[in-house]
Parts: sequence; C-alpha cells; structure tokens
Amino acid sequence: MKWWESRPDLLEREIGEMAVYSGASLEEIDGQLAWLETVVTDFGQIFDIAIVYPISYPVLPPRGIVVNPAISSAPHRFSDGSLCLFPPSAPSFKPKLRHAKHIRGLTCFWLFCYEVYRRTGEWPAQQHT
Repeated sequence: MKWWESRPDLLEREIGEMAVYSGASLEEIDGQLAWLETVVTDFGQIFDIAIVYPISYPVLPPRGIVVNPAISSAPHRFSDGSLCLFPPSAPSFKPKLRHAKHIRGLTCFWLFCYEVYRRTGEWPAQQHT
C-alpha cells in the first residue's frame, strides 16, 4: 500500500502546507508522488523542479530534483541527479525537514547557490565533508 493511501492525514497536511508556500501541482509519477513547479530565481533564471516523495516516506524525506534545464555538472548532487540538501553526516533527518515545503525551500536555496557557483566558480554555502 502506498504511504498516501495508508496515511491520508499526512497527505492532507502536505497538500495544505504546499498550498500556502507553493503553486506546485501534485502528480503520481512511476508510483511516487511528486510536486512539480516552475520557479524563477533571484537572477531571473527559470527552473522546473520536482519534490519527490520516496516510497518509504515519512521515514525518509522527499528529494529535490531540477527537471529543466538539465544540469550536467554541479556540486552537491547525487548520482541520480537529486540535490544534496543535507550534510552527509546527518543520517537521521530532523522530522520537521521531512515535509515537502521545507525540501522546496532548500531546493530553491540550492538553485541560488548553483547560480552563484556558475558565475564565480565557488559554492556560496557551507561545505560539508
């Protein structure tokens, strides 16, 4: 059973929170739920992003992904293209960061850092080892 079928209360909370913070649409893609949204950064660049819930949600948080334009080379990304939004030393994510609205905010911050990186060659946020 999918998490949103067994936990409709959790899905309703996610929908309510995203409605306040985002104009994203919720879609089921390959058996997973994902918020899809077009965002415009502080630099005026347009990105299509996805916030994808893992099958094991809420044990693991959603992932942030840049859908378009394709980003072929950038730091702080995993091999599947999803964004590294947490330090690797944080295996037990804070429960409040397991919600799509927080992952969306971190994804937008990642995009800001990416645009600075493209202009300067340096990632402006704290580096984690």
